[in-house]
Amino acid sequence: MIVVGILVALAGCLAATLALYLVLLALASFRYSQRLDGYTPSWRLLVLVPAHDEVLLVGRTVRSLLEQNYPRQLFRVCVIADNCTDATAEVAREAGADEVLVREVPDVRGKGHALRWAMDRILAAPDAPDAIVSVDADTLTDPDLLRALAQRLESGAPAVQADYRAIGDDSPSSALRKVGFILMNRTRPAGRNVLGQSACLVGNGWALSADLMRRRPWSAFSSTEDREYTIELDAAGEFIAFAGAAAVHAPTAPSRSAEAIQQERWEGGWASLVRRKAPRLIRSAMTGRGLRMLVVALDLVVPPLGLLASLSLAGLIVGVAVTFALGLPPWLILPWAVAVLSIPAYVLLGLIAADAPASTYRALAHAPLFVLRKPLSLGRTLRSRGDTWVRTERVQGGADGGA
Repeated sequence: MIVVGILVALAGCLAATLALYLVLLALASFRYSQRLDGYTPSWRLLVLVPAHDEVLLVGRTVRSLLEQNYPRQLFRVCVIADNCTDATAEVAREAGADEVLVREVPDVRGKGHALRWAMDRILAAPDAPDAIVSVDADTLTDPDLLRALAQRLESGAPAVQADYRAIGDDSPSSALRKVGFILMNRTRPAGRNVLGQSACLVGNGWALSADLMRRRPWSAFSSTEDREYTIELDAAGEFIAFAGAAAVHAPTAPSRSAEAIQQERWEGGWASLVRRKAPRLIRSAMTGRGLRMLVVALDLVVPPLGLLASLSLAGLIVGVAVTFALGLPPWLILPWAVAVLSIPAYVLLGLIAADAPASTYRALAHAPLFVLRKPLSLGRTLRSRGDTWVRTERVQGGADGGA
C-alpha cells in the first residue's frame, strides 16, 4: 500500500509541476510588452511563402504581405511552389510576388525540405538578405508584422516568432481552437521571454537572421519541423525572441475530418519529439548544461492542454478511488487536485493577459466535453512517428470568407 501511495503521489506531482509551470508562464506574460514607436527599419528581409497546391489562398497571402508598413525597397516576397499540381505559381505571380521558386522533387516532400532548398539558394546569392521570414500560404498578416519581427532582429535576437492566431467560424471546436492558439502562441512565448527563456517557433510568422542560418542551417524535416528546429537552437544556446506587436492569422481546419487529421499531425509530432528529444535534453541538463536545458525539456514534455486536463482529471479520480479503497492518507491525492485546479487558472490568466476577445471566454463552456473526449485519440497520438507530411484541407477564401 505504501508503494501504491508513493506512485500515486509521484504521478500527481508530475502533473502538478506541468500545470503550475503553465500558470507561471501566464503570470509572467502580464509583464510582456513590445512597442514599435520610434523604430525605423534598416534590415533587408526576404519573405518565404512555402506553398503546395495553394491556388485558393496564396494570392490573398501575397497581397496581404505587399501591404506591410515596411519600406518596400527593404523586403521581397518569394513563393516556393513546392511540387504543385495546380496553378499556385501562376496565381502567386499575378498577385505580385517578387519571385516564385518552382521546386519539383516529388520523392522529397514537405515544408521543412522546401524551406531548406530555398534557403540554400537565397543565402548563396550575392544580394542575400539580412534575414528570412516565413509565412504560410493560407495566412493574413497584420500590417506591422515585418516591423515587429525586424525590431527584435535588429535589437540582437537571431530568431523571432510573431503571434500566430487562428481564423475560424462560430462552431464550438473552432472557438476552442482559437483559445488554444492564444494560449500556446501568445501566452506561453510571452511568459517565457519575460522569464529569460526562448520562445518557440510555431511554423508561421517567424524570422531567422542570415547569420543564424549560416551557423545553424535548417535541418528539421518532421511533421513538427518548427518545434524540432527550436530544440536545436535551444541546445545550441541561441535565443528566440517573441514579437507580440503583430500577428499572422491562418484559418482553422474547415471540416471535422480535416481538423482531426491536423490535430493528429500536431499532437503525434509532439509525442514523437518527446520520445526522440526529451531523454537527450534531460541528460544534457544533468551533465553540465543545468537549468536552461531542464526548462527546455520541461516545456517540451508539457502535453497538449486538452490532454493534460483529461489526464489530470483521470488521475484525480483514480487517486481518490485508490486512496480510499486502500485506506491511504488523503494528502497523497493533493498533487492531482493542484493539477486539476491549476489548468483552468492558467486558461483564464492566459486569456486575460493576452487581452483575448469575449468570444474565447464563451467558448470555454464547451471545454468539458472536449476534455472528456480527448483520451479517445491518445493511442493514435502515442503511436505517431511524426514523420508523415499531410496537407490540411483548404476552402475558397479561408475561414473568414475573404477572396
